[in-house]
Amino acid sequence: MEHLWLFSYQFPVLGFSIIDCTNLKFLSSLDYLILAYTKDGNLLGLDDDGRLLFKKDITQNSPLYSINIISKETDNSLLILTGGFDGVLRAYKFTSKTHLKLIWTHKFEASISGIVSEDINHDESKEILVYSLDKSLRVLNQRDGSLIWGQLFEKGIEDTFVWSNLQNPAETEIIAVGNDGTLRVFSGNSGKLEWFKKFENKIRCVELIDSHETQIIICGGDDRKLHFIDKNTHKEIKQIKFKDYVWNLQRVDTTSDSISNSFLMSTYSFDYLYSEDSLQEINFSSLLTLFNSNLQKEWEIEGYNIETLDINKISNRLTTTIGTTKGELCIIDSETGFILSQITHAACINKVNLFINKKKDTQILLCCDDHGIINAYKIKR
Repeated sequence: MEHLWLFSYQFPVLGFSIIDCTNLKFLSSLDYLILAYTKDGNLLGLDDDGRLLFKKDITQNSPLYSINIISKETDNSLLILTGGFDGVLRAYKFTSKTHLKLIWTHKFEASISGIVSEDINHDESKEILVYSLDKSLRVLNQRDGSLIWGQLFEKGIEDTFVWSNLQNPAETEIIAVGNDGTLRVFSGNSGKLEWFKKFENKIRCVELIDSHETQIIICGGDDRKLHFIDKNTHKEIKQIKFKDYVWNLQRVDTTSDSISNSFLMSTYSFDYLYSEDSLQEINFSSLLTLFNSNLQKEWEIEGYNIETLDINKISNRLTTTIGTTKGELCIIDSETGFILSQITHAACINKVNLFINKKKDTQILLCCDDHGIINAYKIKR
């Protein structure tokens, strides 16, 4: 990795999104726009050389936790959605390359956990799926933020995704998990609860893979178990116990026969919150594991407390990039688990993303951290 540039901000940068500006209204003079969100509630706009174009105060010192970007092909514009600790979902549009105009808001009663945009109703327009610690999951109209349908859990919601029936694309389901220890499946069109399953502790993450002519829902959380549920029968077919919390699940989409229909799981330890040792002295027991379609381990790496991961390709090699609590930035061969490159930063890494700058024919790795630093690296192919 070759370091390209560094951008510094006075508060932690919690994440970012990268926008290809080709032919976009008001943004076509840029190659790429990096939208970063911060702990003090600001949205930062940077060009792909790390120069600050604008700073917009969104929440007035309340953390932003997520953004989602919807591309509107009808007029080549973007809808920028922000959510955070104050529980307000905000929708913006660009009126110039340095100015965002507020279009509408939608209020939740607690922190927004995540924002997803998908064509849930099969009407050729993306709906907005938002889930919150106020116990609600809501599907909204992107035009004005009005409620299409909503559902309540007993406690806050941690993770969700939209499932589409490949044989009947009009059939969609929302699969979600929460702090009440439930897995719930809703009709995408009506919001009707189709079925649910109850576990003994909060569930933090959920994913789905194809396995031997059936589909398997995978979930896990604070019971430190990985649960495998047959989507058709709703029965749990397997579970695996771990030392630490099951923290993140991500399907690996690849044509490689060796790891097709596989998924990555990371576990997480909070030992650093209670240890008298310095963070760098702690030996984490956390795992990063690749499971195949037979639900068996392909490889496993121990000792990295992973905050964020990104699956992408470097040349023709599928890789997984991770950022950790200790500030470790690693690129890993997704097929073998071999660590290809590692750099250690001075603070916890909150987000990593690998993308190709098409105009410069360069692959760029971006990461941001708790010291307010955004780093850009050129990846040597």
